Amino acid sequence: NASKDTFELLRLAFTYDPEMLDSVKKEVKYSILTGSSKWSAKIDIEVVEAQGLTGKDKSGTSDPYVTVQVGKVKNKTNTIPQDLNPKWNEKFSFDCTNSSDRIKVRVWDEDDDLKSRVMAHLRREADDFLGQAIVEIKHLCGETDVWLDLKQRTDRSDVSGQVHLRMTIKIEGVEQNMASYHIQYQILHETLFNHLCEVADGVHIPPGTRKLKGDELDEWPIFFDDPAQYIVEEFATRYGIESIFMAMTQFSCLTQRFITKKDAPPQDVSKLLALINSHYRHRNGQEINVSNFGKQKFTTVLDRLQSSLRENLASYKAVYPSNRGQEKLDDLENSIALLTSIVFFRLKVLQQGGHANGGNARRTTSNSIIKDRVKLCLENTYDYISTKTDEVYDKYGNSDQNCESSRIATGRSSSSSSSWRSKLTRPSMIPSSTSSSLTRHSLPRPSGSFYHGI
Repeated sequence: NASKDTFELLRLAFTYDPEMLDSVKKEVKYSILTGSSKWSAKIDIEVVEAQGLTGKDKSGTSDPYVTVQVGKVKNKTNTIPQDLNPKWNEKFSFDCTNSSDRIKVRVWDEDDDLKSRVMAHLRREADDFLGQAIVEIKHLCGETDVWLDLKQRTDRSDVSGQVHLRMTIKIEGVEQNMASYHIQYQILHETLFNHLCEVADGVHIPPGTRKLKGDELDEWPIFFDDPAQYIVEEFATRYGIESIFMAMTQFSCLTQRFITKKDAPPQDVSKLLALINSHYRHRNGQEINVSNFGKQKFTTVLDRLQSSLRENLASYKAVYPSNRGQEKLDDLENSIALLTSIVFFRLKVLQQGGHANGGNARRTTSNSIIKDRVKLCLENTYDYISTKTDEVYDKYGNSDQNCESSRIATGRSSSSSSSWRSKLTRPSMIPSSTSSSLTRHSLPRPSGSFYHGI
């Protein structure tokens, strides 16, 4: 029954008729049984450089070289003498027939003294280990330019630094004309998301979190109810889709829905962005530069969401009317929190606008956004009070005879609303919450210097 529900959901989401679905299932079954779906790829790897290596020699330096291994094939770069920031710019090519293989990159310090020669006879590794980086081939997509942190091999390994690689993978065989697995996943996720929104007449986010398969570090929100959640997790497990890629795809879907349909809960969007932010901040910050989702693409998603939030907050009375109850007030609060999350993501992960000498046209700071929001709220408040002068006075000023002293104190007679209106821009007359009389508050209209100082 579970399998039947899964295929039925896929049929409805991709608008297949039953006959077409049966035909596709037969083709897939045939390709698996005949072996015609065999995977193969050509991988080009350039070892560009390394930086911050550990000095292993008595002089405090090392003589580093790199070995690159794919499957059982291993290649080696030249040795750069006495350099902790070496540059190699050497290229290697590998033929791979197993998508579960890994690329093993190891950095060594070459030793050519008597002790090393003796050790070479006693063990296979005579040179000092400087660190390693391992890349899953199934995670590669097209061209990748990446700095990777060098990791320990054992707890006793003394390693530091990073290695810079450029890798290109070209899928061959039956799958060479197909879109990459990451693009296929995006299409699958977005199609299921849009279909389920249509069925539910809005966005439905199931409660709870779970660790996605293959990710032992992060807990992510559940994206869909089953069987949709089962489908995306199964695809991700089979084809090496990273959990962060899945989360960024969900964030893109929620953003699109928030902008176009206005029914994506801002608290859910904010929560997901906070988790994405946490993921990158607790890892090498450069990971987003080579994420399969694409740094530029995710930045564009953030730009569109931030513009939409600014427009909503600029018209907050219409978008979040107070007469609609607590729900709209909560949405207003969560929208401000989401805008703040975007700012922190730009500063901490994208590293935009954090430096005085950055010289970036996209520079955005939390102070400027807070300043804009405070300025807009203050101006709207003063405009509202100014246009409602007569209404406020009639409601509170004439409620009983005891307010006569208030009119005298403010210099307003019953026939001089213009005089009272002019004084409103200096001390503002605000109704007290505990009395029907007017209470005098010193609340001058903000000046340009006030806004500048926020």
